Amino acid sequence: MKSVQVCPVCGGPLQYVGVASLSAFFLPWFSTAQRFVCKKCGYVGSVGLNVKSKEDLRIIKKHFDELKRTGKIDHKISTTPIFSKKWLWFWKIVAILFIGLFIVSVASLILSLF
Repeated sequence: MKSVQVCPVCGGPLQYVGVASLSAFFLPWFSTAQRFVCKKCGYVGSVGLNVKSKEDLRIIKKHFDELKRTGKIDHKISTTPIFSKKWLWFWKIVAILFIGLFIVSVASLILSLF
């Protein structure tokens, strides 16, 4: 079995949904902003387990079933959005200002050459 990334809670398959902050663009080697979602248990987070054997996957699923059976885990799928929509306007303005500043900088550089 080749290495598979699974949910650290239930052992289900993880879906990559993107990054949660701009730090991933500025410090990509030091970022934990990536986000994964497990549709089986509702996990949303930046950690995924790399499993290389079916035995390891069986152990993870066994522990999850035990937690579910004893009621120590809330097995509800989260509907909370990863990115807050109330901040969307802010990031649009920041992006427009950044692009505008870049265009002005390039234009002034080109004009200074001639």
